[in-house]
Amino acid sequence: MEKANLIPDALKDDADLTKNVSREEFAELITTYYNAVEKQTSIPSPSESKFTDTKNPLIVMANQAEKQLTNIGQTKNIDKFSDKAKIADWAKESVGSLSNAGGIGGYPDGTFKPTNNMTKQEAIALVSNLAVKAGLIEKPTAPTAASIYPQPLKTA
Repeated sequence: MEKANLIPDALKDDADLTKNVSREEFAELITTYYNAVEKQTSIPSPSESKFTDTKNPLIVMANQAEKQLTNIGQTKNIDKFSDKAKIADWAKESVGSLSNAGGIGGYPDGTFKPTNNMTKQEAIALVSNLAVKAGLIEKPTAPTAASIYPQPLKTA
């Protein structure tokens, strides 16, 4: 993600990605993704924003990013999540659509955990999954022992 310039400055030097992602950080992340998909080179002026609580120019584009993401195939199908009854009605289409597009997969236990806050690393993983689908990056792979320890370990 970083090599493809898909990580906004707000998250690049963050030492703890297990902290909750803020609305502004997520808007920057999704807008950076949108700009890459749409090959957007200009950013609107903050004065064009309907948001009054920030002057961040990347957030101005959050609505456009949202519109692009809504073209991923709308569905309210959330049956894959064992806790689907806890997903609010207003969120079902977004959750279903992002799940259908491969952006979100839920937790290993089959839950979505809709009342949890999203961490920074979860937000990056969501956008990473979308970036893989869009062909912007290759699917990340887990590190191997060889990549962590390029030299053979010495035994006593």
